Amino acid sequence: QEARLAELQKQIRALEATANKLPEFQREVQALEARLETLKRILPPEKEMPDLMRRVQYLAAQSSLNIKKFNPAAVSQKDFYVEVPINLDVEGTYHNLGAFLDRVSRMSRLVNVGNVKIKAQSKPTITSTISASAVAMTYVYKDAPPPVQAQKGKRPSPGAKR
Repeated sequence: QEARLAELQKQIRALEATANKLPEFQREVQALEARLETLKRILPPEKEMPDLMRRVQYLAAQSSLNIKKFNPAAVSQKDFYVEVPINLDVEGTYHNLGAFLDRVSRMSRLVNVGNVKIKAQSKPTITSTISASAVAMTYVYKDAPPPVQAQKGKRPSPGAKR
């Protein structure tokens, strides 16, 4: 019984040491949750897509660009996120396009603008000297699917995936 008592006291000391670290673990969890919130602003959930599209359209208008085409394209599924491309065709001036790209780069949301093709207008005006097409790629965080729980009273078969 003395050996059992010594073993139990050893376990108690180990558990007390772990319990003493609880505040440190709680601070670490808070820091990680704050980081997750920051990352979710950069890579938000899908429900914010309409707002993002309005924002990009607003930035184009604010940059004095005339939007000719604004079409979301087929999404691409990745491990923990989804790529959402938006095809853009705009007309304006070279400097207006630069202002638009600068404004997009300052968004808190991650948006990459690529495949930019710029052409001179066949009949330029003071407010429209170029036409440009581009793909604005944004990303949506995919929450992990909830774990499948066994139905009440039934146990999963040994070969079943969990």
